[in-house]
Amino acid sequence: MLSTVNFFTMPTRKNFNTSKVARMTEVFPQAVITDHFIFLSGMPGIDPISGKVISDDFEDQARQCFLNIKTV
Repeated sequence: MLSTVNFFTMPTRKNFNTSKVARMTEVFPQAVITDHFIFLSGMPGIDPISGKVISDDFEDQARQCFLNIKTV
């Protein structure tokens, strides 16, 4: 007797959004959580309070981006 194993089982997937960080688009979630992974969408250096790019400086934008990721 052969046992059947389903190698094509789709992992559980959950879309995640928070109002604490500005979203780039309503089409894509800010993050997708699946099994042991979290996949993040593009996170720009946008100030969550003003909704505008934090500054013209790349390093300031990068810092803000990582703060936004931490918040998500």
